[in-house]
Amino acid sequence: MNETPAFQPYPNQAYAQADRLTVGQALTWSWRRIADNPAPLLAGFAIWTVLTGVGASVSYLGTDSDSGGIITAIAMILSPIPFAHVGLLTAAGRKAQIRDFFTFPNLWPMVLAGILTGILQTIGFVLLIIPGVILVYLWYFTQLAGVDRGLGATDAMRESWRILYDNASALVPFALMGVLLGFAGLVTVLGWVLTTPLVVLMSAYAYVTATGRTVVG
Repeated sequence: MNETPAFQPYPNQAYAQADRLTVGQALTWSWRRIADNPAPLLAGFAIWTVLTGVGASVSYLGTDSDSGGIITAIAMILSPIPFAHVGLLTAAGRKAQIRDFFTFPNLWPMVLAGILTGILQTIGFVLLIIPGVILVYLWYFTQLAGVDRGLGATDAMRESWRILYDNASALVPFALMGVLLGFAGLVTVLGWVLTTPLVVLMSAYAYVTATGRTVVG
C-alpha cells in the first residue's frame, strides 16, 4: 500500500545547524507523542517486533530453520518502511493508526535499499567490525529519506550518507542514545515495547530537523 509522504521535500533546503539538534529535546518530544497516542504506536511497533521474533524463535527451536530465517529477513527488510512512514507523519503532527504500520510508501526502491545496505553492512562487519558500524550509522536515514522524498534506492542511500556525515557532531549522540535504548530494551525483556517507538520517533525528529524543517509538537 502506497501513500503520500507526511512531509513534502523542500527544494534546495539547507541543512539545519547542529545546535538545533539535541537528544534531550528529541527524547522529550518522542515521549510526549507516545503518551498522546499510546495504543496505536505501542501496538503497531509491537506487531513488527513480534513478527521478527517469531522467525527467530522458529529458527532457534529448529522446527523449520529455513522458514524462520525467511520470516525474520522479510520482517527486517519491510519494517523500516512503515516505521519511517509513522515517524514522519508523527513529526508532521498527525496521529498514527494501526493501518499506518502496514503502509509501504515507495515500497520496491526501499526494499532494494534494505537489501543493499544489509549486504554491504554485513561485509563491513566481516572486515574488522568498524567499517560495518560506520556504514550502519551513515545509512541509518536511508528509509526516512526514501519514504520522505520518493527517492530510488541508491539516491536514498546517498542522501542518508550526506545528512549523517554533514551533521555528525549532532547526530552521533543520537546514534549512541539509540544503542543505549536498544540495550535497555534487551536487558529488561519487555523494554522494547517502549524503546523501539522511542528510537524510531527520535530518528524521525533528528532527520526532519537535520533537513531544515520543524517538527510539530
